[in-house]
Amino acid sequence: MDSAEAGGYPMTVTDSAGREVTIPMPVQRAIALNTDAAEAVTILGASNTIVGLAEGIKETYEFYSLKDRPSVGTWNDIDYEMIGEIAYNGSQVMTLDIIVVGYVYPGKPNGVEAVSTNLESIEGLSVLGLDFYKEETLGRELSLLGSILGKEGRAREVVNWHDERASEVESEVESAVADLDRPRVYLESGSSTGVGELTTFGAQSGSAMLLEKAGGENVVKEELAYPKVDWEWVVSQNPDVIIKTDYLKASDGLPGWSATSPEDSNELETKPDELLSRPGAEEISAVKNGRVYIVKAQILFGMDSVFLAFSFWQRSSIPGSSWMRRRSTGSIWSSWASRSKRAGSSYIRRCEASKLESGQRRVMGHKFGQPVSPPIFKI
Repeated sequence: MDSAEAGGYPMTVTDSAGREVTIPMPVQRAIALNTDAAEAVTILGASNTIVGLAEGIKETYEFYSLKDRPSVGTWNDIDYEMIGEIAYNGSQVMTLDIIVVGYVYPGKPNGVEAVSTNLESIEGLSVLGLDFYKEETLGRELSLLGSILGKEGRAREVVNWHDERASEVESEVESAVADLDRPRVYLESGSSTGVGELTTFGAQSGSAMLLEKAGGENVVKEELAYPKVDWEWVVSQNPDVIIKTDYLKASDGLPGWSATSPEDSNELETKPDELLSRPGAEEISAVKNGRVYIVKAQILFGMDSVFLAFSFWQRSSIPGSSWMRRRSTGSIWSSWASRSKRAGSSYIRRCEASKLESGQRRVMGHKFGQPVSPPIFKI
């Protein structure tokens, strides 16, 4: 049993990589190596403890309040020297009230084992591998982080909210797809272009896990989280649905893309063109039937994916779903927010602050030739 359950120090916990990590004293400082870690700390009400974070996180609207915190490299190119400087904070002796939180990523240079090895010269620095994007471990990870940060009550509140929403959506999915064949789906990363070395999502990725739970069948069967394939292989698989993620930033800095911005509209209109112009694309079932989607990547993983992405996966997997029609988010947003903000999805709270509930039209993706802004972010 982890000593975290007793609340004493030193506290020994087991992270998601199966590593026993000792927390010497109450945590007052945290370094987040990726967006998911930063969001987890923030949703637990402990953003004030973040003293360093990966470059790029601060550029997004939801972490605007952290823009003045020191950067520690990027999520996949970590600045260990800067972490050391932050840990010592100008002193000759480090106060052991700091943790570093990053992905598990076994065998990768930015995985927790590699990060811990690179920081082992800083004696007493606690490094934790917590993902916060996998459905099956999200609850445990939030609870564990809550105990480490002294936010157990908030963690229980968020986990209960998550579990309730997940149960609702899963029940809806089960009834919706009960008599339907599972569509075969190809997922592609927005960083991929051309016909070779396309990054997709394997079984260990959060997006693939959500897709399977939502009733779709991933055409990629590899366990690796982000395997590479070529376009010829994709054509040979003839998927029923194609979903491509994208990190395009809106011109106004708010979630999704503005349906009233010519700049955003033009950019979004061009997104499917590259994929649709690839050799043999016209022969794929997904293209023939207009089931090709460009999706804002951030809704497909992390804290909000249980409700936002899971719901999207379901709708995009069911032919003829009403969510495929172009809509305004205004009235839908109000009703959804009212029943979801008790414990509060961090996304809900961030978007309320951005006044999205006032009826601004947002586009969270693109459905083969037409922008779509569905209830709860449909593409």
